[in-house]
Amino acid sequence: VHTNGWPASLDPRTERVRGDVRDAATVDRALDGIDAVCHQAAMVGLGVDLQNLPLYVGHNDLGTAVLLAAMDRSRVKTRLSPPFTSQGGADVAEAALLDTLETVRAIDVAHRVLVLEGDYPAPGFDVQPQRGGPMDERLGAAFDDAAETAPGLPTLLVGMDTPQLARLRAAGLDPHLLPELLDVDTIADAREVAALVPHGRFAAAVGTLAS
Repeated sequence: VHTNGWPASLDPRTERVRGDVRDAATVDRALDGIDAVCHQAAMVGLGVDLQNLPLYVGHNDLGTAVLLAAMDRSRVKTRLSPPFTSQGGADVAEAALLDTLETVRAIDVAHRVLVLEGDYPAPGFDVQPQRGGPMDERLGAAFDDAAETAPGLPTLLVGMDTPQLARLRAAGLDPHLLPELLDVDTIADAREVAALVPHGRFAAAVGTLAS
């Protein structure tokens, strides 16, 4: 789009990558280390020549599909947006994290570990980077890292999705199911969870955005 160089309005601190949004390898490299995506790469203004339609569809539709697939590979999350804005969804997610950290911090245990992508201040926790590929690998790596930082201590995972149960059975352990709770994937889920725990940051954030 910007054939004459980068626009003067672009923040000079911005890292700039020139490439084709339809090229998966280019998009993968651009998403490395990225937590959220605001997608505005598109051709605009079809003009008068219908012969340009394949070009527009290629950039806008195929380009968006390539980006979404790359986001899935890089584990960029798109939950609660819409109906919330991207910032609103991020605010609700952070509120849920802060409530969880507060709860775990109040428990009398020998060692607390927080595993996540990116940097996040969490006093009272040993913050470890998330690593691995699919969810089961990342959860398995989290257990391995927790065992290294606190040898000899049992580990309890506090989280929503737990496909690592298969890993526990493969290790000869016999896990049992606790009462089922709700994962927050939709606004209806968020409202139901907020009603269950109405006095935390999560409920307040949902109430502010969903009202």
